[in-house]
Amino acid sequence: MGTFYHGPAVGMMVGMDAEIANQQIALLVDKWCERLELGALADILPSWLGNNGLTDGWDSLGKARRSASGSRRLPDDERDLLKKLWVEIDYAVHNR
Repeated sequence: MGTFYHGPAVGMMVGMDAEIANQQIALLVDKWCERLELGALADILPSWLGNNGLTDGWDSLGKARRSASGSRRLPDDERDLLKKLWVEIDYAVHNR
């Protein structure tokens, strides 16, 4: 598979598949729930829960991720992970 990225809070596979991307998002969602990061949750949850696995679902999730990563309230490691997820989501959208 890919190389493992060790961030301060979460790990990330370079070249990850949809299951790993969903696991990474689940970790972020859990952290945001604990901290009541309602803005980030409002950005990502509708698209993540509604992702049908098709190109339009991934595209919608990518846009939501972009919106959530713009939050200055999120720690740098979480914003970095969201940026890395965008690369993976963009790859999924363009290579299906």
